[in-house]
Parts: sequence; structure tokens; C-alpha cells
Amino acid sequence: MKSKTEEKKIMDKIDIILLDYKYMPQKKHTDDAGFDVKARRIVEVNNKIETDMYVTNNEVTLWPDKLIKIYLGFKLDIPSHLWCLLAPRSGHFFNWAMHYGVIDPGFQGEACALVQVKNEPFVVTIGDRIGQLVFIPKPKIMLNVVPRFKESERGESGFGSTGVK
Repeated sequence: MKSKTEEKKIMDKIDIILLDYKYMPQKKHTDDAGFDVKARRIVEVNNKIETDMYVTNNEVTLWPDKLIKIYLGFKLDIPSHLWCLLAPRSGHFFNWAMHYGVIDPGFQGEACALVQVKNEPFVVTIGDRIGQLVFIPKPKIMLNVVPRFKESERGESGFGSTGVK
């Protein structure tokens, strides 16, 4: 088990600009992998044109079959050895589909999430926790072009090839 001193030595500090302090990403538990993020501004996206959603009492009704962009109220300066995955919170699975997002080092704009409501209208309150940030080490990879691969047990067998039992 690592001491607190050892843990501090390996901890990365990532600079963040908050558009409002209430949008600081937070972990509910110290051992959580991700930082919960909150909805700040919600827009509908149509042909890359953003239209602000109508807000009543800080609530926005999201309708099925619409692409929705939710701004998260902060900007990150991610070090070059990391990248960030923006993932859905499991509690929203039945209401909407959040598209996983990658935040690369070098991107310094406001973080945002893309979501689509599944079947029925769904209400989001500004400030609701809607996703989570997971920081991941970025491996150094070089793609190597070859004419063919060494034979493997699986080969090109893909989706469903191993069965369900």
C-alpha cells in the first residue's frame, strides 16, 4: 500500500478554468475513477447550428430524436501525457444516450457533452450531474503498415463469434 507521500508524488495537477465555481467537476467518493460534471447550458444542434433551449425554472425539456449539446462550465489544460474520456453516468442510461467524448491535450475550449433522448421527453435541470470525466494515460503508439498479420486463434471473427454461453 502506498503512503500519502508516495501518492502525492504521482498525482497529476490539471489546470482548470471555471466559468462559474458551481461547475467544478467533483468526485462523490475519493476512490471514484471519474469526476462528475454538471449541465451549464443546453443547446439543440441542427446542421451544426446551435439554438439555445427554452429554460423554465432552470429546467429544460429534451425531446426524442434531437441532438443536444450540453456545455459543462469549465475548460481544461490537459498535459500531453494524458487524455480525457467524457462518459455517461449510469443513472441516465434509460433516459438518454450520451455519446462518449474524447478531450485531447491541447483543446482548451469549454467542455461539452452530446446527448440524444431515447423514447420520451426528459427534463434536465441546469446544475444536474450528467456525465463524468475520466483521465487516462496516453500511450505512445506508432502504426506499422504490414502486408499481413501473423495468424491468431480468433482471426477475423467479429461480433457474436464467441456465442453467448
